[in-house]
Amino acid sequence: MPYLLKKPPLKQMIPGLLGILFFAGILSGQTEPDFPRIGLVLSGGGAKGISHAGVIKALEEYQIPIHCISGVSAGALVGGLYASGWQINQLYDFASSGKGWDLFAGIQDRRNIPIENRIDALPEQVNIFLDESGSSLLPMGLLSNRAIKQFLQIQLLPGQVYSGGNFDSLAIPLRVVASDMIYQKATSFSHGNLAEIIRASMAYPIVFEPVFLDSTFYMDGGFYNNLPIQEARDMGADFIIAVNTGDIPPQKNEIVDVGDVFTYLNNVFAARSDSDAVSGYDYFIQINNPDVMLFDFLKGEEIFQRGYEAGVKAARDIRNMLDNQWDTAAFHQKQTRIRTWLDDKSGYRVDIRGNERFTCQQIQNLMAYQPGSPYSVDMLKNDMDRLYGSGYFNSVDVEACEISGTDSVLFIISVTENTDHSIQGGFYFDSNAGMNVYVAELNRRLFNTSFFLKNYLFVGNYHIGGRSRLTDIQTMKFPFINLRFTRAFQISAHRYQYDTNLFDSRFIRKNMVNASLAASASLGWDRLIQLEFGGVYGEYLPSRASIQDYIRRLNTDKPYIYAKFRYVDDKRTRLIPMETGYSFDMNFTGGRSLVEEFHPVLQLHEYAAYFLKGESELRVGIPLNRRLGLLANARYGHIFGYPPILENIRPEHAEHLRYFISEDLLTTDYIGGSLGAVYHTWIDNLWFKPQLFVRHSTFRVWTDVETFDKILDYGVELSLIYDTILGPVMYGFVFQKEDNFGLNSWARIGIEF
Repeated sequence: MPYLLKKPPLKQMIPGLLGILFFAGILSGQTEPDFPRIGLVLSGGGAKGISHAGVIKALEEYQIPIHCISGVSAGALVGGLYASGWQINQLYDFASSGKGWDLFAGIQDRRNIPIENRIDALPEQVNIFLDESGSSLLPMGLLSNRAIKQFLQIQLLPGQVYSGGNFDSLAIPLRVVASDMIYQKATSFSHGNLAEIIRASMAYPIVFEPVFLDSTFYMDGGFYNNLPIQEARDMGADFIIAVNTGDIPPQKNEIVDVGDVFTYLNNVFAARSDSDAVSGYDYFIQINNPDVMLFDFLKGEEIFQRGYEAGVKAARDIRNMLDNQWDTAAFHQKQTRIRTWLDDKSGYRVDIRGNERFTCQQIQNLMAYQPGSPYSVDMLKNDMDRLYGSGYFNSVDVEACEISGTDSVLFIISVTENTDHSIQGGFYFDSNAGMNVYVAELNRRLFNTSFFLKNYLFVGNYHIGGRSRLTDIQTMKFPFINLRFTRAFQISAHRYQYDTNLFDSRFIRKNMVNASLAASASLGWDRLIQLEFGGVYGEYLPSRASIQDYIRRLNTDKPYIYAKFRYVDDKRTRLIPMETGYSFDMNFTGGRSLVEEFHPVLQLHEYAAYFLKGESELRVGIPLNRRLGLLANARYGHIFGYPPILENIRPEHAEHLRYFISEDLLTTDYIGGSLGAVYHTWIDNLWFKPQLFVRHSTFRVWTDVETFDKILDYGVELSLIYDTILGPVMYGFVFQKEDNFGLNSWARIGIEF
């Protein structure tokens, strides 16, 4: 049936209308006018699919009802959230916040990682799992599915339980299309696990891994049907509003840049869905976003607005065609009822499945869940984040169902424990530090015990070394806090080579071997107290003999023992590009040399053998809005006694690995800080970061260690950060007083470790 035109004059309708009223019993309030059923069809398009939410907002404002939705890929995501209770203001907030970037890039909130892992974390730019035979299990997609998978499971869970997995019982009947890659066809889903089905519909080839369902595997629905019009017809829609966010392929003479090439490439992976390539619709809305790439989610607010503007224009046309009116208030009430379906229950129970090495109690000790206590979807999300962030599990999935005969809900959390081994890797290139690469081998099930072994190898232009760390973690839970006790034994060996400011000695080298035993208590998820005892043997090897004579005075080639106390409070949620939250780190290290020698200057034996060092750092990041944030950093340190050079304070220097032998190696105390901002420029994903820094230091003069000098250094650092989905690319300039405000520049790819 095509769309219904404007009704004829009333006097021509009276006889027929009275007959209908009489025979249908409308006078008793038993039937409704025969208005056409309106179906909304939403295409795929990656970040461009945010436009669909703007169109829906316009349809709501003009009270044009939506009786059913069919969607694919990004359209399935927007349609699925809307049908499961998300209202327009929530869709707008999601779009304007740029959270889509974090989801699809797999960026994890740092506060979901246990503090004991967070302070020792390295960037996982490459992660390869090994099975029991030692064969590598390479990922099936370039990007992690974890974040988007968990987002869908949590946000769609109330609708999944409310509907019992029947998509016709959602706030609006829904169909989701995914591509069956075994049978090479488009499959329309009307029931099942909504989160997994939408994830399958969004599994863009190569970028995300496919989704395995019903003995086959599925990928992005746009492969075979990027605008599922027939699915809406099959749901009984009489009037089809088709919304396409896919680009219209450019003509041969219109291909002038890489964006045009990508548009053509995208049409290789997806069926065309422009108005010239599809049929069966009654009204077609084409939303053009030529400047938006597949993952440009940081443009979410702008994309939403484009969809809204196109939707308003379309809604005015459709209102002239149809008389349907939508009781949006009643519909919003139904959305709210679905969205809060699991929050109003009288009881909750959590079952943990899939665990082998960890007991259910150990897993529950990592969660906020308490048997018999109130629980909510938000608390469940935090618990899933923390279980995955613990590093013990490859996947954490959740399902829920109502317990028969009660007003209670059963949450089923299924975990997959980490495989026996995995290989991680990362790199960064710094114009001063050169190329640096690390490879880590993680044995997560040592001798079938709770011990974890991590082996690291570092190779770079100025640094080569390795370390092995054996860790055991025990968890305990109290009414107001989770405690995790960690025992760790570590042995490491490193060789460093630093630039100096000496005209006849370009490098000063440091060799060291360290063995330590540490114990820590993690208070909740953000605070840690650590005690460490260890021993170090190391030496500096400068090239000039006179410096070597001087260095020998300060125990540079003597073994020594130390004890360290550390307190960390870290509430930073992310570090790049806009640092958010705060952290406080305080260290006290005391020790003595194992070999006491007569000090040639002080004429003492004992005094030179002992030292005590204290350092503290406070970092604060305050986002003012989506584009602008403030950064502040403060540092203080002081040394008592004559420590070995290996333990001396080396404040962070703007020139990275260029050290000044007096100011840096022989510092006795310092205080300093920085104040800056980070701003999202008009260029996509490009951030500008200006910083002012200052540092006041007291140090020993290297030619006479009993003479002290002071220096006040200050300057400015200007840097650009291009945030890619695989990591940041940075370039910066430094002007500082200590270098006579000469220009120093640096470049970096990857996150420093």
